Amino acid sequence: MTVSYQYEVASSTSGGFTRLLLKWKGSLYKLIYREMIAFLLLFITVSLIYRMALNESQQRYFESLARFFDRYLEMIPLSFVLGFYVTTIANRWWQQYVALPWPDKLMLTVSLYIPGRDEESRLIRRTLLRYTNLMMILVLRSISLAVKRRFPTLEHVVESGIMTKRELESFKSIQTEFNTYWIPSCWFVDLLRECRTTKKLIDPPGMRFVMQEFLDIRSKCSLLWSYDWISFPLVYTQVVTLATYTFYLACIVARQNLLVSEDDRLAVDDYFPIFTILQLLFYMGLLKVAEQMINPFGDDDEDFELNFLIDRHTKVSYLVVDQIHQNSPLIEKDIHFDEIDPTLPYTEASVHHKKDTYKGSAADIIVPQKKQTLSIPVSLDEGVDEESSMRSFRLQSRDDRPGHTMGSITERLGNGKNSSSRQQPQNSSLPSSRSQDNPGFNGDCTIESGLKTVISLGSSETTQLSNSNLNIPNFLPTSKQKCLTNQRPSIFQSQILNRSNFENKSKIKSDCDSTPEFLIDDKPMPVRRSRKESKQKSIEENDARNTERKPSYETLNTSALSNPNPETDDEDDGL
Repeated sequence: MTVSYQYEVASSTSGGFTRLLLKWKGSLYKLIYREMIAFLLLFITVSLIYRMALNESQQRYFESLARFFDRYLEMIPLSFVLGFYVTTIANRWWQQYVALPWPDKLMLTVSLYIPGRDEESRLIRRTLLRYTNLMMILVLRSISLAVKRRFPTLEHVVESGIMTKRELESFKSIQTEFNTYWIPSCWFVDLLRECRTTKKLIDPPGMRFVMQEFLDIRSKCSLLWSYDWISFPLVYTQVVTLATYTFYLACIVARQNLLVSEDDRLAVDDYFPIFTILQLLFYMGLLKVAEQMINPFGDDDEDFELNFLIDRHTKVSYLVVDQIHQNSPLIEKDIHFDEIDPTLPYTEASVHHKKDTYKGSAADIIVPQKKQTLSIPVSLDEGVDEESSMRSFRLQSRDDRPGHTMGSITERLGNGKNSSSRQQPQNSSLPSSRSQDNPGFNGDCTIESGLKTVISLGSSETTQLSNSNLNIPNFLPTSKQKCLTNQRPSIFQSQILNRSNFENKSKIKSDCDSTPEFLIDDKPMPVRRSRKESKQKSIEENDARNTERKPSYETLNTSALSNPNPETDDEDDGL
């Protein structure tokens, strides 16, 4: 009874939806034509009474009543109520169709685990599937009017061959007040147990697989019966119906064309309310759709064709377990047996459906060669505290003067929590900016924790100091390294190269020849300041006390640069 129109809408360019408007079976017009005729008759009757039967004062009162109805008519939330109701009913309708049992998996499982072409094996397989179909017919007789008309009594089931007379007597002998559609499932279990005892069921795990498929059908039969038992809440159905018909009746008065003054009169006298008819067509149509789908086991055009399913299940199940069982054709080589990549042909009518193989939306994108360099991204949130983090940045030069090297520098400022194979030695407090492969790279480094890092490169050579006790950074110029060498190790170690002081220190500056600046991607690094104010204040006070007692790093740099005597440098080199 389901109206199928898939062929008419196979192509969207052939006007399929337009042609569907001309169908009558299952159409909107067939559902609401009675209500629409009644509305038009009532609307015309009220209009004639208003114009011909009422006096002037009565007409003014009717006009006030019509304006009142029209003002408050839109307060009925009909669109929301109908939309939610129809959506819920449509979902329930499809779930009921999914709950319909199909014995295809069961009959294949029975055919696999109960083989044999002898009469006893055939009888067992056919009986198992007949019990299954009998259970489905009994439950459908309880919920579907169409199936009930086909099998009004159990004697009609016996005459159809689904049940034998002996089985009917056994069925009737069970006295209970409940629905007994499940009795054939007990017969199925007993027969399957007997097959296991008589070794007709060749594989012991096969009983479990057969029972799994049968229990799935049994649960679906129970679900169908539950859908028939537990209906959609009656209150909601009453609300939707009352709202729709109230709107339907109120429009008879509210949408009347009133006899007002000539200045306010419409140019066209609406004896026929066109847009009101369209509005009712949509609202009443939605209500009728819900009425059809709320019980898909009836006689409506869109109800499920359960009698067709009964015929189909019975014939197909007997074919699989009897005629087709162990009657497959001999295996042989196909025409593509020796081909690695066979190509199937197309007919002339279908060759335009041949499409190129889809490889992915990004398959043809080419990444530039200069952007294919591999790098390891560093997350600021993975095990890194607020005062230290690993930053990987690219140095870009503002000046193209020769003698300066561009590249990638990874600077790590840590407190010992992070470890890697490229970590500086423990006694080194400042990271080295000098690479053994790049001797021309030296200079002063201005570091601001969490801020922009600027490296000013110089052109003088830097000599690695061998005095490991001072831990002097090797990226400083030679003169500065010598100056620091002459200072007390305790001053340098406590003031300059103490790791905790270095991490908390705002910056380290040095005087050097003016050289081109290198920025981090031409923009400052994001500021990450979550240090507590009390801690910052304590650090500043500690730095101020150290500055009063000890010479600053800038003083050391200034004294080193202010020494013009090259002999002093030679003497220091000797040291």
